[in-house]
Amino acid sequence: MTVANVLKEFQGVFANDQADPVADTRALLADGVWNVTSVVDSAAGTDFTYFSFRVPFAVRIVRIDIAPTGALTGADATANTYTAGKSDGAGGAITAIGTHVTNLAGGNWAADVTEPFTMTDSAATLTAGQLLTIKKTHAGAGTATPQAAWNVYFRKI
Repeated sequence: MTVANVLKEFQGVFANDQADPVADTRALLADGVWNVTSVVDSAAGTDFTYFSFRVPFAVRIVRIDIAPTGALTGADATANTYTAGKSDGAGGAITAIGTHVTNLAGGNWAADVTEPFTMTDSAATLTAGQLLTIKKTHAGAGTATPQAAWNVYFRKI
């Protein structure tokens, strides 16, 4: 079966504001998710980069969440801040596209319950070749972090 035949099969699967079967097909195939399982730095008091990879095509990051395998108790004095960001890969600082903080307002984590990032809409677009990174920084002594999977939901642009 050719790609053209597959696309014809998808036409009209869902509606969008364009009411165009070709646009419907493109939209259906444009969304995706990267699932990144990481051996999370469990030590409290250390900053850590969980992953960093070059995106293969232009995307808009629409949501990021973390699915921990264990519990974490939120605390203001020892909160971890997880920052998802983008960079050009030349060694400079990242531009934040989303954050999650394990303070009292961010709440506790439970095993196998996803925790969302707060997204920064103005920075969530990456061009092909840019790096997507998630890093942890900590306050005070930090909080021990369980292993987790990162889910990055994107839309091709």
